[in-house]
Amino acid sequence: MRNVPCSSSHRLQLLLMVMLLATSASAGIYRWVDESGQVHFGARPPAAANDSSEVVIRNQAPTSEPEPVDRKQARDRYLEQRQRERAEKRETAAKQRQEKAQREKRCRYARNLLQEYQESGVLYDRLPNNEKRYLTNQEREQTIAKARREVDRWCK
Repeated sequence: MRNVPCSSSHRLQLLLMVMLLATSASAGIYRWVDESGQVHFGARPPAAANDSSEVVIRNQAPTSEPEPVDRKQARDRYLEQRQRERAEKRETAAKQRQEKAQREKRCRYARNLLQEYQESGVLYDRLPNNEKRYLTNQEREQTIAKARREVDRWCK
């Protein structure tokens, strides 16, 4: 950090700010000029200074004026838009969770079915009259291949 020389007006402003912060709101602040012409501020004037004067500082309280209508309306529109965006986000997230759960369910089903097909020595179809039609080896392999494709589809 380099040393930057301060002018007397900067020092004076700094001193004034420090004094303002250090004193309470009800305490008076005095201004006086010493023999060399230097201006000073303090909570009490020095006994030797006879040309001191009290500086009155008024606290600026924030005004409680109502917001202009257009500003209030703009804020309200912004807040409503943010609420809509949040609601849309929640709906999208809920839909994504539901889709993920459905995909996981279908994945489990496809894996179980593939495992059953692979472990079974013989596969069959049910006919409308409730009789069984046994699949040939080629039909069995096609059914297993189809089950693998379903696993690939749902278990990405």
